[in-house]
Amino acid sequence: MKTTAWVICVLLCAAGTSFGQTWEGHTSPDKWAKPRVFHTPFDPKYETRITKSSIDFQDMAGKILSPNEAYWFSIEPPDTTKECPWSTSVFLYNERPYLIRIEFKNHASYGVKAKWINELVCFDVWWGRVLGSSLVYDVEKEDFIIKEMQNDGVIPFQQWEQIKKPQANNSFNPTPPRALVGARPLRGAG
Repeated sequence: MKTTAWVICVLLCAAGTSFGQTWEGHTSPDKWAKPRVFHTPFDPKYETRITKSSIDFQDMAGKILSPNEAYWFSIEPPDTTKECPWSTSVFLYNERPYLIRIEFKNHASYGVKAKWINELVCFDVWWGRVLGSSLVYDVEKEDFIIKEMQNDGVIPFQQWEQIKKPQANNSFNPTPPRALVGARPLRGAG
């Protein structure tokens, strides 16, 4: 039975698939030197966890200025001392008489990370331990221009590493260990 499972795993690997995961456009974990985060197309079921609205302008604490110093964002993190689900609000100012509020609902306790890339804001939010989203928001157009899922590659990497290791108990070895060669049989054995 172990031999059959081993053959199936080898065939899946040869086909470029790890337990249903295709690596189209990505280097498969068997080529990785260490685990990494990899991206896949955005899953529309997470759309409902990201809401966008506008609110009346108000000054906010903890402003992070854009490179042109005309725009800013401020993050209102969740109170993780309370029971989940947690939500994080990000307020964006783009020289208009209102703020844009982007809310990330029901995310993991890791929070939401945001950073400027020119006049774009890149968001990283983890929905759980192994799945999150990377999003790029155009502050001037007031819309997301990139949405992708990000996947923690530790488990796929470990699966590939396990497959690459020789399996000690997968085949019968008729040669006895050196210590037993020439040893006398035990009394009563036979």
